[in-house]
Amino acid sequence: MSAPFGDGLTSQAARAELGVERGATAEEVKKAYRRQAMASHPDRNPDDAGADGRFKKVHAAYETLMRNGPDEEDEPGLTITVTISGFGPTVSHLAPAPGSVFVGSSDGKVVHLDSAGHVRGVHALGEGWAKPVVGPDGTLAAAWCDGILFYLQNDELRSLAEFDEPPRDMGIIGDDLFLWHRNRLDVVDTSGRARWGVEFSKNITNVAADGDRLLCGAGVLAVLKRASR
Repeated sequence: MSAPFGDGLTSQAARAELGVERGATAEEVKKAYRRQAMASHPDRNPDDAGADGRFKKVHAAYETLMRNGPDEEDEPGLTITVTISGFGPTVSHLAPAPGSVFVGSSDGKVVHLDSAGHVRGVHALGEGWAKPVVGPDGTLAAAWCDGILFYLQNDELRSLAEFDEPPRDMGIIGDDLFLWHRNRLDVVDTSGRARWGVEFSKNITNVAADGDRLLCGAGVLAVLKRASR
């Protein structure tokens, strides 16, 4: 399945925004993105009214280069091809939403497909597997890729946080996000700050959100209730 897609930012402009040269490797682009995204992060610049705009522009440049390739010529338009089976990138995760589904691919993309299989939008977040999380309103709330947890609202980046270890799974509880891997469960806010966490003696096998509770299977069934604020 293919669909035209573009955000109006050329590869040349994206390279200039991130301060990388044509011929830069994907890893060099990621390092430049991390550096500039953290420097322009609104939470780190609370008194700067323009920080949010710069933060989103840096992210748009990153997605452009991840989508086009950092060494590509500028293109007025772009065709996104979604491979569901066969050779090439494969589906790594699915997150259903009302009348649609968000597909995480093995090459760092999150593709939004409607019920007819038409592409509504694409986020290019890196090179490794991408895992999308759908919020209560049916929109993309977060996505994990290449050690970065991206938080989105109205299809725009609102924050990000770096984590060393990829999660086995993650989901939404209230306004927060839960992540688990091996024997540890963590709940973080939309800036990646830890709310609380718990470690079990045995590995976690599954976690499910039920209203303001988290049901966790880790040798025993643990019921954890989200405290009111």
